[in-house]
Amino acid sequence: MATRPERMITYEDYLTFPDEPRLEIIEGEAYVVPAPNRRHQEVLGRLHLRIGHFVEQHGGGAVFFAPFDVVLTDTDIVQPDIVFIADEHLDVLTDANVWGTPSWVVEVLSPSNPSHDRKRKLAAYERTGVPEYWIVDPAKGSVDIYRLSNEGYGEPVRLTAPATARPVRPANFELDLTDLFRD
Repeated sequence: MATRPERMITYEDYLTFPDEPRLEIIEGEAYVVPAPNRRHQEVLGRLHLRIGHFVEQHGGGAVFFAPFDVVLTDTDIVQPDIVFIADEHLDVLTDANVWGTPSWVVEVLSPSNPSHDRKRKLAAYERTGVPEYWIVDPAKGSVDIYRLSNEGYGEPVRLTAPATARPVRPANFELDLTDLFRD
């Protein structure tokens, strides 16, 4: 007896969902994204301000923070904490969302569900060809940097204060981790 395959959730389905709770779709499966805590928001705020200020001063692309949909595929819709699109990839930017692969995404871990960012989203970003993925862990004061190669992401480079983190794009941007993780 044949079994009926489960129906995958698509972007069209996603658009019909209510705004609350926040949802992400990975490989057609819906995941509730809980509201972040205060520390998450402090670190995210600093990070967005630093990147945003740099981009305003030097150009190089566009930067957005959650909630802002990134439609990686029809069945992979995420809301990274930070999404950067380099000038040469701005064609993926629409008025409603990012439709395609951004240049760099950042997730700031919350204590409620770090495995979502460390496993599910890592796999989705790798599978869909996101060139650079950072996982920022406020509790540990660390940043794990994944860069895509022909073999995938591989092991991350882990940085802690007083190190300076540098993404590939935007060129010449530097992030002082002591400042990022200050209380």
